[in-house]
Amino acid sequence: FAIPAPEARHAAKLKASTRLTPRQERLASALERVQRWSAWSVLVVVLMFFTEGYFFAYLAWTAGSLWFFLEGLVGWIRKKVSAFDVETVEIYGWPARIVAVVIMLTAATFIAGGVLGMVSEIG
Repeated sequence: FAIPAPEARHAAKLKASTRLTPRQERLASALERVQRWSAWSVLVVVLMFFTEGYFFAYLAWTAGSLWFFLEGLVGWIRKKVSAFDVETVEIYGWPARIVAVVIMLTAATFIAGGVLGMVSEIG
């Protein structure tokens, strides 16, 4: 009988807390693809310089906020939140899910602001 080293126990606990089903893995990868599209659609802000008003600025704001919301949603599914995928700041398990909810609520507020701005520009 041997007692595992603290690093091995930590690695085993970490693996157990972030285990995903194949369905969750597929969902997270699909959301990451949508997240990449929303990140690239922020570039519509360039059209603002060629048109009157701020519609495209609000559209870019909404797309960026959608990216932020999806970052929280993927963090909720994977039970892992990290600061722009930096290895030094990572949160796992239920604390990560709490942080993911805060991210999603903040992003939802920004999305609402972007949508309201677009509606005000149209009307």
